[in-house]
Amino acid sequence: MPILNSILTPEQIKIEIWHITETVDELLNLVILTPAGRRLFDSYRNEKRKKEWLASRLLLQNLNNGNPVTVRYTKKGRPFKQKSMPWFSISHTTDYVAVASSISAPVGVDIENISARILKIKNRFLSSIELNQLTDTSDIATLMTCWCIKEATIKHLDLPGIDFQNNIQIQISQSKSLSHVDVQITEKKNRTLTAITPSLSDKFILSYTINPIDNEIQF
Repeated sequence: MPILNSILTPEQIKIEIWHITETVDELLNLVILTPAGRRLFDSYRNEKRKKEWLASRLLLQNLNNGNPVTVRYTKKGRPFKQKSMPWFSISHTTDYVAVASSISAPVGVDIENISARILKIKNRFLSSIELNQLTDTSDIATLMTCWCIKEATIKHLDLPGIDFQNNIQIQISQSKSLSHVDVQITEKKNRTLTAITPSLSDKFILSYTINPIDNEIQF
């Protein structure tokens, strides 16, 4: 199995990253699908989507002691907590799929290929305060990290449709590095998460979010 990284973080969050090198048929030979899962798979027409979906199910199957998993989502898009499974979050980008799981509390994860396209949208997802606090607003890896942090935050809190630019604020000035920052969410209820971005590869950025209170971590 081409698991590129298998990590257990200090917060007891397990992160597995799959580098997709297989064909659709090769992935199908590895995964066990429920009837509902097979119907969903058959509904996909794009080969890239099929590969990403199968790879994510393989990682979830590992979490579920080799048993197949049918993922059901809330209306806002977060996977339901299943009795036999830990909390988990799924993300995919070209050629990579990541699953983060926690036995104690919800978790969010996002993985993105490093791309210069982020330069074109930085003013749409970062606030003027965040842009002013960044040392270099043309650094692609830094901007990709900010994007990952905000995407992971959305997945953690189950808040689709929230304003990336104004409702999710990365506390850049309070941290020496974006590898470990607090994130302030101002929506109906103000709250703070911690976002962590480990150094894993020069090809992609991965960030995960935790609630420090839920995970009993002292920062």
